[in-house]
Amino acid sequence: MPSETPPNLTIGFHAVDSLLAQTGVLDTDVLYIARRENDGRALKILRRFERSAAKIENTSFGALTSMIGDRNHQGVVLKRSATLELSFFELDDLKENQSGIWIILDSIQDPQNLGAIVRTAAGMNVNGIILPKKASAPLGQTAMKTSAGALLKVPFCYSSQVAATLHWFQKECPQFLILAISQHAEPFSADDKSVFNFTEKPLLVVVGSEQGISPLALERAHYTRALPMSNKVESYNVSVAAAMTLYALTLFSHKG
Repeated sequence: MPSETPPNLTIGFHAVDSLLAQTGVLDTDVLYIARRENDGRALKILRRFERSAAKIENTSFGALTSMIGDRNHQGVVLKRSATLELSFFELDDLKENQSGIWIILDSIQDPQNLGAIVRTAAGMNVNGIILPKKASAPLGQTAMKTSAGALLKVPFCYSSQVAATLHWFQKECPQFLILAISQHAEPFSADDKSVFNFTEKPLLVVVGSEQGISPLALERAHYTRALPMSNKVESYNVSVAAAMTLYALTLFSHKG
């Protein structure tokens, strides 16, 4: 019977890669690896360590077996002494919500942009942030630093692709309004106060990278709006666009 893995160790290619995809590499991480550099799976993991202060220990299969026992480590073990105490929720948790604001991020792959968005979301009392499992920046040390610790104050949910998640909302949470931000849409107006008041109905805001939100996700949004912008620039940085959007929606939620 395989021995139990110590809680600070993650073993095997899939487990290590999945953990790093969600959290990034922490400076205190130690990667023990017994694979040659021409191994594609090993290279994928090693690339995540390139710009970090984490340690890489080249070792042997036998040494790894001595470390963790008879578990199938596949020649890769991650030792993590620090943890990010993040909060998570499930989509099903939102079925009964009748007010509030959530964000879903489409292809935000820069952890600094992610951290800046989270910091603004915390300041604007956003209820939670939804991230696609693929093509999303990790909730790791870089995002934590940029957010000034706000990663610990906003709950997250990992979901499938954004368009598929919006389809789920249409079926399972029909009380939600879905608003997508697109520079090709009509701009916000004073009339939107009666539409996007998230103190009276729940609101899901879709924010995408500079490349824009996927066409299918735009189709599944109930509303699309643009931010005011002169012809001196082509687009806003995504974290700036998210901040402007949340500020406008917060004004719409005020009474009077």
